[in-house]
Amino acid sequence: MIKSNKTLWFGSILTVALLIATFFVPVAFATADPVTTSAEVSTAETISIEAEAESLGVEVPGRFHFLKSWGYSLQKAVTFNPVKKAEIDLKQASERIVQARQLASNSDDPKVQEKVEAALDKYQEKMASIKERSEEFKAKSPELAEKFLDKLSDRQIKQQDMISKLEEKMPEEAWQHLNQVREKTMEHYSDVIDKVIEDKDKIADHLLKAFDGQNVSDFNRLKHIEILKNLEDKVPAEAKASIIRAQENVLDKFKAEADKLPSDLKELNYMDYLEKARKIQGKSIDTLEELSDDNFMPYNVSENFKALRDEHMLNAEAMKKGVENLSEEEMAILERAKQRTMERFESQKEEYGQIRERIENNYEMLPPAQKDMLDSYKENYEDREEIRSDHQEEYKNNLEDATEAMQQQQERLREHAKDLLEDIDDDREDMENRMPKYPAADIQ
Repeated sequence: MIKSNKTLWFGSILTVALLIATFFVPVAFATADPVTTSAEVSTAETISIEAEAESLGVEVPGRFHFLKSWGYSLQKAVTFNPVKKAEIDLKQASERIVQARQLASNSDDPKVQEKVEAALDKYQEKMASIKERSEEFKAKSPELAEKFLDKLSDRQIKQQDMISKLEEKMPEEAWQHLNQVREKTMEHYSDVIDKVIEDKDKIADHLLKAFDGQNVSDFNRLKHIEILKNLEDKVPAEAKASIIRAQENVLDKFKAEADKLPSDLKELNYMDYLEKARKIQGKSIDTLEELSDDNFMPYNVSENFKALRDEHMLNAEAMKKGVENLSEEEMAILERAKQRTMERFESQKEEYGQIRERIENNYEMLPPAQKDMLDSYKENYEDREEIRSDHQEEYKNNLEDATEAMQQQQERLREHAKDLLEDIDDDREDMENRMPKYPAADIQ
């Protein structure tokens, strides 16, 4: 019986796959680059990366992830539906950005950073592949295309958040590459939205649905506004009004949630966000501008932001003009702006400590909902290792032990303060004894 062409074709694919596996897998096993393991990073970081991978619908890439990549290539070779092919691309993109996060947590070694950039480049390539298929899968199945766009939007929000986390891990010289990846992938995503959604007024509804599906709290919504501001620069003119409407909606939600925070915790969150904005800037400056205009920020945070904004604007002007073309007066103005920002943020460090101390001293007096909020903040705060360095294991394993340790620390501080007061009293008494005594009658 003669086999059909289709059967022969599938047989040929499988034969080629087996040949590839036979000749190249042993070599690959011997030369595969190690990927970060949980033993090489902190437990908290490992758990965080695993949770992020799970939210993207993938697993953390292992040592021999390349075998899975070959499987994806074969899968795409026998898949004819463009939406299904795009889903494979999306899965690969998610795995690559998780791999970048995993590597970045491992080391500051320049060679490791090169691998991070390589993983990000592959991530960007897969997002470009999705964009290239978008017109095809929209024409083939509009309904499936919209369902896929829902998934793509969810993943893109999470992926952009992971790029922000990479910025916190990577050295400053790597930020330019990270920003290029962010900009390119947002362009690809914008193109897909434009191709799939014909009625541009509905873009806001689609995006808001995607943002509402994220498991985030209060200040993380500012990241959503950054994404929307980035999209606003890339979508066609007829879609901009819809993007702005989505921004206003998310900003209103942020304000409503931030208003519920205890004042100290709100201020600490603002300072945290402002510190990241100082390092990376980008669309976070525009987002803070809106909050400043509405007088929604605490006063001292607003003053820090104004200093940062002035420096940012002068930097932008200097870059346009060319630093080498600046006059001595312009250079002096820029240097003064940088100095002002530095002074403001140095004073902010002291405020950090005072606020953290107030929060920790009053922890047990907080209502349960606010305790949960504080615990969540500590988990996500970039300086969390410093905040709970003495109590990290106790806090994880037994909240009561952590509370007891905190109370002991407070008791030590009280004893120290008591000793200081006693020393002051002794010094004052000694000074009084040394002062000459005058009869009451001599005093006029």
